[in-house]
Amino acid sequence: MPRITLPVQLAFRTITGNSPLSGNSYTVYDVVNPATVTLPAASSSLEYVLYVKNSSSGNVTIASNGGNIDNSATLILSPGDRINVALLSIL
Repeated sequence: MPRITLPVQLAFRTITGNSPLSGNSYTVYDVVNPATVTLPAASSSLEYVLYVKNSSSGNVTIASNGGNIDNSATLILSPGDRINVALLSIL
């Protein structure tokens, strides 16, 4: 497993509509409108750590990219909810 060098550089992005989550690992996404966001494929990166916060007044759907999230293709975040996501590829 790769080692994480501290301090970790965080990136911040605002999502306003349906969108794939892209960018670097250690990205904080603030979803400000009800939307569906799609995770990157786990195979596209050796490690991906994301933080998604629902700042909207409606639900935000997090969709997998060919995989499962707790045995489901999607996960619903209610207003104010947040989640940390770690995507790992095992080679």
